Amino acid sequence: LSVSAGLDHLLARADWRDRVDTGRIGAFGISQGGETVALLAGAGLTYELWSLDAKRVTLDSRVRAGVGYIPYFGLDSLPAFGRDQEGARGLTMPFFALSGTDDSIAPQGMVRKAIDKMAGPRGHVLLHGQGHDLDPPSQSDIVTWSLGFLDAWINGNSASKSKLTQVMSVEGGLDDRRELYVDPTGS
Repeated sequence: LSVSAGLDHLLARADWRDRVDTGRIGAFGISQGGETVALLAGAGLTYELWSLDAKRVTLDSRVRAGVGYIPYFGLDSLPAFGRDQEGARGLTMPFFALSGTDDSIAPQGMVRKAIDKMAGPRGHVLLHGQGHDLDPPSQSDIVTWSLGFLDAWINGNSASKSKLTQVMSVEGGLDDRRELYVDPTGS
């Protein structure tokens, strides 16, 4: 909610509103910031501990695509988006996640379970040996994958979309591997 309020504030200011292309707004979040990106897309947040029911808390259609780096999507005992990550079902905003294989705080399996429920363009890259932190060796991987995905879906760059279907890993950084990329739009 605060991200949407911040965007409202930015767009209400005369010195910024004419400088922001509201048709090309993307989001990037680390850890719970990655969860925030999914919530901006309308994911249902777990609100009931016993039943693990989820409900939508926001939907900001101004955000056209998002990337989560080591996104916190919960744990097996308390998923972020309801039982079996059902609160992510049907999300159509393009979403891309980069997960660390050694991350016990934001486990890759929870991220993948949510991504598999999404309906829009989506991808998942595993960074082998990465934990729940920001290490200098992972920076080139994060920047390359994130900017490529956002260029594809914010700018509509067909060359970037094509690369996402072809590239399995990027040069430099950690041992990274694209585990999933789905474009149901076929564009």
